Amino acid sequence: MDKWVRPWFAFDKDGKKKSNRAERVTLSPLTSPFVLKTTTQKNLQPVPLSKTCIRQKSPLNSTTNPARGFTNYSRPSQPEFYAGCLRVSKFKRLPSRKDQSIKTGMRHALTKKKSKITQIILGMMNFANFVIPRGRLHCRQLQLHARTLSLLPPCQPVSISAPVVAHLKWWFDILEGPQVKNTFHPELMSHFMTTDAAHFGWGPQVEDFTTSGKWRPDQLNWHCNRQEMFASIAAVSHHYKHRLQNQHLVFQTDNRTVVSYIRKEGGTRSVTLLNLTYQLMGILDRWNISITAKYLPGRFNDIADGLSRGKKASEEHLKKPALRKIFKTFGTPQIDLFATNQTKFVENYASKDHLDSSATFCNVFSRIWNYQLAWVFPPPSLIPRVLHHLNSAQGTFLVVAPMWKKAFWLPDLCRRALRRPLSIPDLEYVLIDQFTGLAPPRVQEMQRTEHWSQSEKNFLKLSWRESTLKTYKPDWVS
Repeated sequence: MDKWVRPWFAFDKDGKKKSNRAERVTLSPLTSPFVLKTTTQKNLQPVPLSKTCIRQKSPLNSTTNPARGFTNYSRPSQPEFYAGCLRVSKFKRLPSRKDQSIKTGMRHALTKKKSKITQIILGMMNFANFVIPRGRLHCRQLQLHARTLSLLPPCQPVSISAPVVAHLKWWFDILEGPQVKNTFHPELMSHFMTTDAAHFGWGPQVEDFTTSGKWRPDQLNWHCNRQEMFASIAAVSHHYKHRLQNQHLVFQTDNRTVVSYIRKEGGTRSVTLLNLTYQLMGILDRWNISITAKYLPGRFNDIADGLSRGKKASEEHLKKPALRKIFKTFGTPQIDLFATNQTKFVENYASKDHLDSSATFCNVFSRIWNYQLAWVFPPPSLIPRVLHHLNSAQGTFLVVAPMWKKAFWLPDLCRRALRRPLSIPDLEYVLIDQFTGLAPPRVQEMQRTEHWSQSEKNFLKLSWRESTLKTYKPDWVS
């Protein structure tokens, strides 16, 4: 392997940097677990593929990690600025100039009480929300107040309500005291929760634990958005807050409005949902739980949907003719990790039923996976947890996943794959629900439906250079 060459700089007589020679880096792929193959960090070996030149913009104390193929930078000796924020190590802070301007603007807003000043201070807070945790949440009352000022003259005195004053005081306390540390990058996911609300009741699933509840008479007439938000609050506060303490939670629901209110820390369309968001965020802060909200279509949210309706979740499996075609290509798996005594196709299988004495073991996530070839057909709501568990697994895994192009886990799944995914045709005939004996509803939406016509292929082929076609060799190029 070539030696690593540190960058050198040439300076002119005035001391200005004249040129910069970038260091040479050997790229190395990380082979990890569609077909997925996983490996531990200890077994990673650099595999030289090609040499590329990277423009070096770092200080001279940078080092290159040959096992990963990128440059590691030591902690900067002086604070840096990124997007207008002060970067200290891996944390971000407000510059002192911005800090003072926001506090001065809030003093003017509380003393002069004019509509134009309120709108100006709101713009300053929108920038600070990037740095201060829960800053966006505590801007919502001021945004509601500003909506009533749009038709007023700029210098007309206005009255400020008590909720707005309370949130402005919160901003004063945050800016006057030591700033809360806020990292540039989100924390690693560690726990997973899905919820659903139906007319019958509500039901969440957190890891291996499930619960459900029925609506009270006064809750039956609630809007569906309010019911979905209540289900998430009930799951965190009444049942699983001790298990989620000091953890990062990935929250999945089939309600886009709830996802938006959690991601954006509230909104101004619905005061009722905003108040519930205050309640949820207060619980998360009290138990030091960070959250990432993701949308999950209702047709894939089968476990929580069954809990909310008081029914069993569907158990889907493929018929043996479809399995034979797959195994002819990849080989027969050593174990089926998501199966029952009725749906198994090999002797070794893992079951979620603790009363199943024929299963090799129960609770598939209770062990580290180490198999030469394993079949993984989980419910779609468990795919993020499967990918998280594969980080510690060894072997090759055949993962069955729906063709949902907007899935947040799809880039991670494709990045781990060893080859292109194999599409399973005629799902309405080969995919069966164990309890009904029929195909799942809306099964056509689970498979690839888009196709390139020959004219589209020819048009795309003409737009590519000949060298590009030789390099990549698409399958549809004749």
